Amino acid sequence: MHVSTYFSLRPSSMLWYLLMILARLRDDMVSFIRLFIFRFPFSYFWEKSNNLVLYIHNATRDLTKIPKHISFIVMEDDVDVAALSEAVVWCIVLGISCISIADKQGLLSRHRHQLDRLVTSRLYELNLPAKAVVCQPLTDTVSSDTSGDVAISVVLLSPATGRQLLATAAVALATADATTESSSANSTMEIKNHQEEISYQGVSVEQLDNKLRELSGLTDADLAFRIGPTDSLFLPSPWHFRLAEFYQVSSQKALRPEVFVAAKSNQTEDMSTTGAREGLVLGMGNPLLDLANTIDAAYLAKYNLKPNDAILAGPEHAQIFDDLIGRPDTQYIPGGATQNAIRVAQWLLRTPKATSMFGCVRLDDDIGKRLRDCMETAGVRPAYQCLPNSEPTGRCAVLISGEDRSLVTQLGSAGQFTEAHLDDPTNWAIVEAAQFYYVAGFFLTVCPPALMRIAEHSLAAGKTLMMNLSAPFICQFFKEPLLAAMPYVDVLFGNETEAETYAKEAGLPNPADARSVAVALAAMPLKPRPSGGDSAPRSRLVLITQGKGPVVAARSDGSVTEFPVRQLAPHELVDTNGAGDAFAGGFIAQYALGKPLELHNAQRSGQGYWLLMRLVYCLTDDLFAW
Repeated sequence: MHVSTYFSLRPSSMLWYLLMILARLRDDMVSFIRLFIFRFPFSYFWEKSNNLVLYIHNATRDLTKIPKHISFIVMEDDVDVAALSEAVVWCIVLGISCISIADKQGLLSRHRHQLDRLVTSRLYELNLPAKAVVCQPLTDTVSSDTSGDVAISVVLLSPATGRQLLATAAVALATADATTESSSANSTMEIKNHQEEISYQGVSVEQLDNKLRELSGLTDADLAFRIGPTDSLFLPSPWHFRLAEFYQVSSQKALRPEVFVAAKSNQTEDMSTTGAREGLVLGMGNPLLDLANTIDAAYLAKYNLKPNDAILAGPEHAQIFDDLIGRPDTQYIPGGATQNAIRVAQWLLRTPKATSMFGCVRLDDDIGKRLRDCMETAGVRPAYQCLPNSEPTGRCAVLISGEDRSLVTQLGSAGQFTEAHLDDPTNWAIVEAAQFYYVAGFFLTVCPPALMRIAEHSLAAGKTLMMNLSAPFICQFFKEPLLAAMPYVDVLFGNETEAETYAKEAGLPNPADARSVAVALAAMPLKPRPSGGDSAPRSRLVLITQGKGPVVAARSDGSVTEFPVRQLAPHELVDTNGAGDAFAGGFIAQYALGKPLELHNAQRSGQGYWLLMRLVYCLTDDLFAW
């Protein structure tokens, strides 16, 4: 909505001095004087207010789309109610129908009536036919009685709100499931008594998504302002920010109309889609079912395992899987490094079937069916090779100790993928349709010929091949296929341990220096594209993560950039399982959309999803096991 009223005369000097004196009086008196002088065309305040409306109107008149939901995320320790109330008014002037404000301390809920009063007063000054309804999820009901005005929802969020929403959603889904399965559970107390019998086998991410939207009354924010320090991943409530375009503002006091307009004008993305087409990204790897549980140092020592490592299971590790299956608190999670990253990329790309997944599962076992259903629910096309007489579908023991995780993988049928899968015309059409390919280093243990075939196609067609070192043992024992693939790799991921292991195996100096190793990996020879194709010189980008340390980004030209990692508070960190895959998935999505190299965006998206994913696991037991 844009309101335009034109007055041209300025106030006399006498009125100006009078208003300056009155400005020192109480807010009520000032408001009274302002309302009184609205009736006169020489009103200074009215003209100033009207200029604000005209400024926003004129600065945004050429926009072809307006966001439905704008969010302000306050990272500072205190809240400036006056500044935030002004920001709410600007949104209303622009025509935003839903506004949310989150603060990490939860302080704004204590000042909701002050916020409501300031916004209402400002809207009256501007003569805008709108009414702001300040509310909180789960505790308030927005009244539809607005006396003819347009109702604008201003929703207050906090960490407590997020936890309450997740817990309420989990209980609601469990209650519905228990009610369906047991007609005798007719009361909340009876349902609680049957809690151990509740199954989440029929619950999907879409159902949880819909329930959270229903409870909060919020859609995903189209544009989000992060206000204050950037050293935190704080997001107050799940789901509401996964699709948001973020704009950083230094402080609440720095919120000015020109900042607001600049952020909106720079947001050129379609509000409902990223523009990703179907089949844009193809992953090829080992589809697994993760069995996750917390263990102690003695358990690791029993099987000669390291706290933060990844290995293939041997005969001596068979008992681990039986142990985990026998534990009632084991979490069953669709996994596998490539599959994890592809799911995150799909979640961010939004377009159904923007991503596809190659891998091998057993045709007739329950785990394989669960994985296919999981990927379809997530929007990924699971183009698996399904073998009728193969080993059982692969699984991975995720052993969590403190902030570390140790992975023990039993490939099963995932290790029986063959190049013949690419001979199927339907599958090769998926290869040809993709523009970006992602393969974890673990796949080098399975079928290097399939990787090389896709690598050759990527090179010839001028596409992008991305690969991950994945684990130290890949650099130690699968050097030959790794080195064979490297000339085709455009983007390489790895962590500091994998980089150090590679450097030692390659005889590089300073193997513990992630920066120098990244430069060396980026400088490895690249195979030129065939004549007649893209004549532009090829360049490789190497990304090395270092846990809490900065992400190192090195290019073939020798340039290096380090991106600091936002530190998590101890209570925010559950474990590191999936963090690297989430980082890769977040980066893949942004890279595929042609976004500039701003790793903090990929990291924010990826790690934000990881934290949410882990939190949901904790609250809903094996919700993601389907």
